[in-house]
Amino acid sequence: MKRIYIFLMAAVIAFPVCAAQSVLYLESGKRYIGEITDVNEENITIKTKDATLTYPWKRVGLRSVKKYYPSLYEKIKKEKLAELEEKKKKLGLVPYEKNGKIKWVTPKKRTYLQNKDKGMELFEGEWKMTNEIAEIVLARKMKEQGKVQYKGKWYTEEEIAEMKETEKNKGLKIGMKDTEVIKLWGEPTRKKKSADFQTARKREMWVYENEEEETEDRVILENKTVRQVMVNQELSE
Repeated sequence: MKRIYIFLMAAVIAFPVCAAQSVLYLESGKRYIGEITDVNEENITIKTKDATLTYPWKRVGLRSVKKYYPSLYEKIKKEKLAELEEKKKKLGLVPYEKNGKIKWVTPKKRTYLQNKDKGMELFEGEWKMTNEIAEIVLARKMKEQGKVQYKGKWYTEEEIAEMKETEKNKGLKIGMKDTEVIKLWGEPTRKKKSADFQTARKREMWVYENEEEETEDRVILENKTVRQVMVNQELSE
């Protein structure tokens, strides 16, 4: 029991010593375990169980330089980065940055990547915005179908003619039912029935007065269907 106690006490005493030990890596790949006793601008010293060793920083591995002499490590890193950049430039490469990261590519590749970042595509030998390309492709497709653009949309000539007629007639179209006219224009100011209203045609005129403009709009219906529209006419009695 006494021997076990002595062994545990020895382990407890030895643990801080082990925990305080450091590792020094050399550039050659060799490493030493011990206590770092001195660090200065010229070199670093480590005391191992066998000897006390001092090495100039140029022989120390970068991982140890980073740990024991951070400012020197940053200086070396910048120098190596500058050397690498110089080599890349001599190879005709240029820097391309995205999301804070830089990679070296050919000028042509950088132009390609930068344009892609802007949402552009190479289309028929030219860089264009993706939405512009879509518009060009759509326009070609529509023209092949015999359609033309009107107010930002594509229609046939017949559809455009009908739309223009409807616009001219303030939304009314030939063939509309009387209920549709009321829905768009409301109830007329007055109605005039033709002499042959009792015949099969049942023809009548709906009059809508425009007081501010001192004009009136007229709708001719037959059997409750629009046959003619006349807008901005002189007031009639």
